[in-house]
Amino acid sequence: MQTVLPTEIKTVNQAKAFLAALYFNGESYHPEDDAHTIVWDNCEEPTDEEKSHLNKLIDDIYNLSEVMATPATFEPCEFLNSLDPQQVLNMMRDELEYIILREDSNKTDRQILNEIIVYLKSSIVLDHKVNHIG
Repeated sequence: MQTVLPTEIKTVNQAKAFLAALYFNGESYHPEDDAHTIVWDNCEEPTDEEKSHLNKLIDDIYNLSEVMATPATFEPCEFLNSLDPQQVLNMMRDELEYIILREDSNKTDRQILNEIIVYLKSSIVLDHKVNHIG
């Protein structure tokens, strides 16, 4: 494995760093799956010992007191998806379709565009200023 496996994971920041390393090394997988059952097509297959340790680290992540107390604060699957540009674009597309096509569409085109701009500003896609239309 390219990813250096930590001994344990004790914080959400450590979990994010570990999952990001797996992702950027092409070694990520669905965190709820057993590492022993993964088909490792895109990378060197981990040893049985590494697979067992991967399972232990994923268990560490799901058992973090921060995650146990407030599961909405960190969700490993969502975090991995947030690293994938295609997943981010898909989520944005869905949100924009909702804004444009929702049933309370008594709004003018200008109001809908303003909502889209507000959404884009909040989604880190635009890091420069965009002026509201209108």
